[in-house]
Amino acid sequence: MFKLALCHLKFHKLLTAVLIFGLTVTFFLPLGTWLVSGMLKESMTGRADATPLLIGSKGSPFLLTLDSIYFKTGINDPISAGTLRRFRERCKGRVIPLHTRHSVKGVPVVGTSYPYFGFRNLEAAAGRLPAMLGEAVAGSAAARKLRIEPGDGVVSDCESLYDISAEYPLKLRITGVLARTGTPDDNVIFTDVKTAWIMDGIGHGHESAIPVDPEEDDTIIFIEASEVKYNSRLKKYNEVTPRNAGTFHFHGDEDAFPLSALIVVPASDKERVLVWAETNQPLDGSESGAVPLQAVFPSDEVAKILEIIFDVKTILDSFSVLTAVCSSAFLFLVLSLLYRLRKDETEIIYRIGGSRHAIVMLLGLETALVLLVSLVLALLLSLALKGAVAAMLV
Repeated sequence: MFKLALCHLKFHKLLTAVLIFGLTVTFFLPLGTWLVSGMLKESMTGRADATPLLIGSKGSPFLLTLDSIYFKTGINDPISAGTLRRFRERCKGRVIPLHTRHSVKGVPVVGTSYPYFGFRNLEAAAGRLPAMLGEAVAGSAAARKLRIEPGDGVVSDCESLYDISAEYPLKLRITGVLARTGTPDDNVIFTDVKTAWIMDGIGHGHESAIPVDPEEDDTIIFIEASEVKYNSRLKKYNEVTPRNAGTFHFHGDEDAFPLSALIVVPASDKERVLVWAETNQPLDGSESGAVPLQAVFPSDEVAKILEIIFDVKTILDSFSVLTAVCSSAFLFLVLSLLYRLRKDETEIIYRIGGSRHAIVMLLGLETALVLLVSLVLALLLSLALKGAVAAMLV
């Protein structure tokens, strides 16, 4: 009976294909929406829940969360490195700095400290983690995109092509490639915060600046007291090497150097709540004259966004239900017409000895085969959609 039903479907190829296509679309819409929304919820909430607290400049909490966790936006108002020092003195847990201003061919360059790799469970699949100025490690997706491997060099993007006073782009030495984690860390290049400050132009290294005779050294602009001011002809290094690493230095007060945000990993839930409250509602006037700060629970911000996403999903589900009802009515109409057109065929089967039960079983098998194939195709398409969306998010 199964073979007979299969032969009938093969004989009517066009009709079978139309039925399978219509049913596949009907199954795909709700199934794809369900799988993708579930994956989005798991991915976003998982990373947000793993980040206890964020500290940044006052503004949009959601943009702060996006930049600090997913590296998707830029923060215009940085906080100072002095804030990092104060929170490290205040908290018993870990305080991890983030500097997310720079990029390499569009790939974000994140300046951070060594504890970040342990916090996110990041390990080098090839090479090693950065250990000195000018070194960086690439996420797996970033390494594929830029076609780099340990030992290669990449140059940071130039922020302004027409600003002749701007610092030169810095060449970063790739010391390793991180193991794939399926998170936004895969699509990032990580370096040290001090290396990020060199890309900011706060620090630099240059050739020896000890003149023999000021009148003969055209790199000198003026000499006043103990200060020697040099012009742009003094050669600056755009790469940190073991030979010139000792010449790199920073100008100004380090407490005033910029950071994008801080990740606070408190020692307890009590400390987490206290730090949040003290940052958002300072009672000692500590913010006067400084950049106003905000503390954010990433899980709360992501939950707000998911509410919007699932409101949209509810609308899509309504359309899916409507489509399913219409498709079911269409299927019922088509099958009813087909059974009427096959009345002579079923009558012949009955006259040669086939029972009414066998005829019903034959038609039921054909319908079941069409439904099964449609469901399998819809599932495969939904999984492909889920994989495509996951690749876009990483």
